[in-house]
Amino acid sequence: MTARSLPSLSPRWSALTIVASALAALSLSLGAVGAQAAPTLSAVNLCVKKTNPGRGTIRLVSAKALCRKSERGVLLVASPGQDGVILQAEPGAAGKPGEKGAVGDQGPVGEKGPTGDKGPQGATGDKGPVGDKGPQGATGDKGPEGDKGPTGDKGPQGLEGLQGPIGLQGLTGDKGPQGPEGDKGPTGDKGPQGHEGDKGPTGDKGPQGPEGDKGPTGDKGPEGAPGPVGPSVSREIRGGGGSSLVEDGMGSRFFGPSIDIFTGTETAIQEVLPAGGTVSDLRVYLTGVPGPGNKYTFTVRRDPAGNTAPTSTEISCSMSGNGVGSASCESSASQKFEAGDAISILATESGSPTSRTIFFRLDFQP
Repeated sequence: MTARSLPSLSPRWSALTIVASALAALSLSLGAVGAQAAPTLSAVNLCVKKTNPGRGTIRLVSAKALCRKSERGVLLVASPGQDGVILQAEPGAAGKPGEKGAVGDQGPVGEKGPTGDKGPQGATGDKGPVGDKGPQGATGDKGPEGDKGPTGDKGPQGLEGLQGPIGLQGLTGDKGPQGPEGDKGPTGDKGPQGHEGDKGPTGDKGPQGPEGDKGPTGDKGPEGAPGPVGPSVSREIRGGGGSSLVEDGMGSRFFGPSIDIFTGTETAIQEVLPAGGTVSDLRVYLTGVPGPGNKYTFTVRRDPAGNTAPTSTEISCSMSGNGVGSASCESSASQKFEAGDAISILATESGSPTSRTIFFRLDFQP
C-alpha cells in the first residue's frame, strides 16, 4: 500500500508526518480483519500550537476533548481502500449548525469575586479646540439708579489776598501872601480948636458909606521847601493755593504773587512792583513731604524794568526727605527791587518727589 501525500506541505504540517506513519500502520491492521468486512473510517484528533508549530508539542486528544486557546485542532482521517491510506490534514467544511437545544435551568449565582485592584489612571487627553464664539446676548435692562452719595466735607478757606501798597500823600501847597491894602484917602487939614461947647444931644447914626474898591492882587511868593517824607509801611507778598502744584518730572515751573496757578513761561506769571523796596524772608509750605531721597527747591527771581533777562536772587530754600520740618523751608536773604521790576518764584525738583500743593510768603519793605 502506498500513502497519498498532500502537495506542498508547509512547515506547519511537517510535524504531522510521524503521526501519518502511525496511522498507516493502524490501517494495515484494520485490513487483516478480513476481506469480507465492510470498509471503516478511522480518525485521530490532534492539538497543534498555533505559533511555531514545528517547535511545539503535538498532543493526541479524544474526540470530545477541546484544544487550548494557544492550539489549533487537527483531524487526521484514515480510510482503508484499494488505493491505500488517505491522509486528510485540512479541516473539512463546517457542518450545518444543529438545532438549538432547550434552555437549561439557571444555575445558582456564584459568589462575587474579590474586587480587582484599581488600574492606573490613563493619561490626560489633549485639550480640544476652542469652540466658536456664540452670538452676543441681548442687552440687559438698565439697573436702578444708585442712592446719592453723601455730601463731601467743605474745603479749607483760601488765603486772604495781598493788600495793595498805600500810595504816598501829596504835598500841601504853601499859602499865598495876602494882597496889599488899598490906598487911604488924604487927611484934611486940622482946623483950629474951638472952645468946648456944651454937649449936644446924640444925633442919629448916619448911613454906612459905600465899600471901597478892591486893591490889586500882589505878586506870588516863592515856593517853600518840600516837607519830610513820612515813614514807609512794610507789607507781605503771598502766593500759591489750590492749583499751585509741584510734581515729579515738571522741570522748571514758575509761580506769581496773588495767583494760585503755575506756568512754564516766566513772563506770563510775573508781577510788576509799583514801588521800589527790599524783598526778603522767603517762607514756603507744602501739603506734604517730598518723600525720601527727593527734593524741591524754590528761588525768588528778579526781572529788572526794561530788561528781558530775569535772574535768580540769593533768596532760595529747599526741602527733602521725610524728616521733621521737611514740608517747609525758609530763607532770610534779601534783594533790592526798583519800581517797575518784576518778581516771580522758580520751583525745581530732583529725584521722584510726591506731587504737592505749595504756599509761599515774602516780606516787602518800600
